[in-house]
Amino acid sequence: MSRSYNIWNEINSCAYSSAKSYGIKDHSEIISFYGSSSTHSKKLGVIRYTRRNLFGNWYSYCILLDDKIIRQRYFNTKTKEHRKRIPRSVDEISNQ
Repeated sequence: MSRSYNIWNEINSCAYSSAKSYGIKDHSEIISFYGSSSTHSKKLGVIRYTRRNLFGNWYSYCILLDDKIIRQRYFNTKTKEHRKRIPRSVDEISNQ
């Protein structure tokens, strides 16, 4: 049985013989630690992936590192259009 996910993560790690992937619906958080064991480690950083509805069929996808936006893109689920810049709202377009 397959499932539909809005965000995919691919894991490339020495723990696996090949790349692994999994899907998520709206958000994901990866907390990275460094050190010699679970009791002797410190947090290195937090990577978050988010998806949120802007308006209508437009969604924002973000990658954040320690709550700083690293990359943000926009996608329209109806027209399948991808954008780097924020799309105008329906109200702004109809008022011109």
